[in-house]
Amino acid sequence: LLGWLTLAFGMLGALFDFSENSLIWGALQTWQAGQMMTPGWVIAWKAVQHISYWLPFLGALFAAPALWQGHWAEKAAALVGSALLVPAVTGLYFPDLMLLPNLWFLLWFLALGLILWRVEQVHRKTGKP
Repeated sequence: LLGWLTLAFGMLGALFDFSENSLIWGALQTWQAGQMMTPGWVIAWKAVQHISYWLPFLGALFAAPALWQGHWAEKAAALVGSALLVPAVTGLYFPDLMLLPNLWFLLWFLALGLILWRVEQVHRKTGKP
């Protein structure tokens, strides 16, 4: 169940991120045409932007309990997906810390990459596909 929740929240986060990028692209095209965006647009954009961060954060939080049971790479991912969420979320709401959510994503994908690398090394040693 935690795996499915992690997948669902991660995929929905990617969908909202795509939506956020589409909103920005639309705003740039409007601006290029010499028109101004309404204040409501900024509210919608910020809402979609925050949801695009919150969904993967929640997915990582769901994955963390299972990851704590694993090897060092899984524990690193669990640490990123739980304890390091606090500064990442803080960065969403304080402009001086706005790079923290992006740093969180960098660490999250690094940890997941290490998990995949470790699994590949184990499969290579055992000869399992």
